Amino acid sequence: MPTKTIILNHSPLVHTVTTRRLPLFSDFLRELLRFVVLVFIRPVLLALRAVFSPLYKPLFGWLDGRLLSKDEENFEKDIKQNLPWLSKSMEPRLFPI
Repeated sequence: MPTKTIILNHSPLVHTVTTRRLPLFSDFLRELLRFVVLVFIRPVLLALRAVFSPLYKPLFGWLDGRLLSKDEENFEKDIKQNLPWLSKSMEPRLFPI
C-alpha cells in the first residue's frame, strides 16, 4: 500500500498516513489474463511438451552431437590462440564430461 509521510512545521514529529488505492479496470484485465493463461493456455503447452519431448532425441540427437564436437574444437582453438602461454607450459587438453 502506498504511504504518504507528512512532516509538521518545525516539529520533530512525523505522521504517516496510509492511502488505499481503488481497484482499476486494468487490475481486472491483468487478473483475467492471468486466469486465461493459467487455465487455458498452460495446459495446452504442457500437453504439447509431453508429446514432443520424447520425439526430440530421435529427431535431433545427431545434430546435438555434431554441434557439441564443433563447439569443443572451437573452444580448444580459442584457448591455444588467446592463451599461448598456457599451451606452452601446460599442454592443455579438454576432457569430455
